[in-house]
Amino acid sequence: MLKHLAAAALAIACARPSLAAEVPPSVDECFKVALDLADAADERQLADPARSKVDDLLSTMEGYCEVSDFTQAKTISGDIEAAIERP
Repeated sequence: MLKHLAAAALAIACARPSLAAEVPPSVDECFKVALDLADAADERQLADPARSKVDDLLSTMEGYCEVSDFTQAKTISGDIEAAIERP
């Protein structure tokens, strides 16, 4: 029984891979990741405090995308994913 629960938990975790698993290689890819994260937040229909936090983080990420600081953009994308998953 425990093995089945562990297998189910692993399947769920693997079903939704991280949107920002790697550092984006270009400005366009960076903005695509930001857009995908915004779409994921929309799908979750976050309440106002959580949505405001995600919007602020998205603005920060887009700023890093604009100046081609993709490492910082990836770091912020992880924060965005965490905010979406745990509102």
